[in-house]
Amino acid sequence: MRKRQKLGQHLLRDPKILDRIVKASRITQGEVVFEIGTGEGHLTEKICKTANRVISVEVDQHFIEIAKIRLRNFKNLELIHGDGFKIERKFDVLVSNIPYSKSLILIEWLSSRQFKRGVVTVQKEFADKILAEPGLSNYRAISVLAQSRFTIQKLFEIEKKSFYPPPNVNSMVLLFKPKRAEPVQPQIVSALKTLFSFRGRLVSPAIKSILKNNERELKMMVDILEYTLLRKRIERLSVEEAFGIAKMLAGINNEK
Repeated sequence: MRKRQKLGQHLLRDPKILDRIVKASRITQGEVVFEIGTGEGHLTEKICKTANRVISVEVDQHFIEIAKIRLRNFKNLELIHGDGFKIERKFDVLVSNIPYSKSLILIEWLSSRQFKRGVVTVQKEFADKILAEPGLSNYRAISVLAQSRFTIQKLFEIEKKSFYPPPNVNSMVLLFKPKRAEPVQPQIVSALKTLFSFRGRLVSPAIKSILKNNERELKMMVDILEYTLLRKRIERLSVEEAFGIAKMLAGINNEK
């Protein structure tokens, strides 16, 4: 169990909280649910009783064996041993209580998918980060990515004692609803990360460093961007401003 705790795997077994998660997901009989992180199958079992079809993926072979026994009677379940981020399936609803160490990867992966809604349990500190406002110390590239792609709502907090083994902090259940018609391309995600690696610097010198070998493209960006925007610090850019700059940078890289 020490290895799993180190990886950020904490099992949620409280039936009342599991019921709240399923209720918050608002799953209908006609919907396909994708779950990343089957664990022992406690949440999966409740989802299977509601959804038309459930696809649940677990990377840990030990948990797969446990889940197979618990969930053996559900004909609407496809249980997969593997990496959920590499499984290509169409789905309507994502439900995930994923290891904390994978939370950032989950948001990046989710931003590239088309779906109706997602209910995700994350570390409270991480929830605060993806909802952080410009200028705050925890405002990062992942904040911009999440807020530009989704409408995000805090649903309820889960105390650490509800997990086994208990994590060091409380968790937060979040509801994600896509607000952009198109998924975010990986090139934009990469450009956002590059842009925010210059936190503390102004936009103008930051893009000069990023495009130091692309003088024509640099001049084009400087001409397009307003002076007041070029004089802003990276961490004070609004979500729309940061995403717009990242999109421009991604477009330049695609043209190479």
